[in-house]
Amino acid sequence: RRRIAASVLAVVSVVVLAACGGSNGSAGSAAGKQVGFLVFNEELDTFVTAMVDGVKASADEQGLSLTTVDGKADLPTQEAAIDQFVSDGVDAILLYPGDPTSLVPAVQRAADAGIPVFTLNLGLEKGAPVVTYVGSDDYDYGKKQGELVVKALGEDGGTVALLMGTMGTSAQIARTAGFTDALKGHDTITIVDQQSDQWDPATSLAITQQCAAKYPAGQLDAIVAQGPQITGDAAWAFGNGRSDILFIAGDYNTDVQKAIVDGQVYGTVEQNPDLQGREAITAIAQWLGGQQDKVQTPAHYTPLPVITRENAATTAPAW
Repeated sequence: RRRIAASVLAVVSVVVLAACGGSNGSAGSAAGKQVGFLVFNEELDTFVTAMVDGVKASADEQGLSLTTVDGKADLPTQEAAIDQFVSDGVDAILLYPGDPTSLVPAVQRAADAGIPVFTLNLGLEKGAPVVTYVGSDDYDYGKKQGELVVKALGEDGGTVALLMGTMGTSAQIARTAGFTDALKGHDTITIVDQQSDQWDPATSLAITQQCAAKYPAGQLDAIVAQGPQITGDAAWAFGNGRSDILFIAGDYNTDVQKAIVDGQVYGTVEQNPDLQGREAITAIAQWLGGQQDKVQTPAHYTPLPVITRENAATTAPAW
């Protein structure tokens, strides 16, 4: 009986060690862990929808229990959601933050409670207690847009209007910086108008129409947007005798692909929302599963290919 009991105990010990990751420090599974996912505005646009879908699909695949909260572009709602995640004792928080600064105190409370926080697509200010950011290098994104302008306008240069996303977001700040830096040293290119369209198609179109009225043919050479909403602007311009304006988009959905192939948009910089969502969940699963060494910190940047008419027809849109 003692020998049988000892054998059973040995088997149980092996099982327990395996469940804990084993005595050699190998990673266990993150399945069953609780993750709180806060989206600052789930109804912002189809990009966010695709990104959220990627998060949910990957969480299902990893066996993570995901609670998604729509922050509705309201700061108190977002702060309350983070505090609720802390109160609920989630194992990790994934945050798509609309403001890089205002949510830091709430994130600090989560970190103080021992909950790892990850940011997705939009980041927080430096020094925020975040494990890692998953998404685009937005400075590089803006820089590549600037390089597209330089290539498109050539040695003669020209005048440019810049349509920025939601002011104060990390993407708007970094993309604008990268864009303006890319134009340094190109004295023949001048930014003559710079406004926020908040990544909203109607606002973007209104600004483009204002610019077209303010700058007659020959006085405005290009309009650049930090998102895909500019396809409607380009279609309006081509239908109203302003095909002299060159359009450069941000992101790469089916509308942008068609506009590039049709010659209404010169090019864009692609970021893949589904991939970003999936990569963020992968990082969380690795972290919670004891594979912290596999998580890229302080940032995990996803690819930013440049799409023009040369490769649009053969490059599938990101969403």
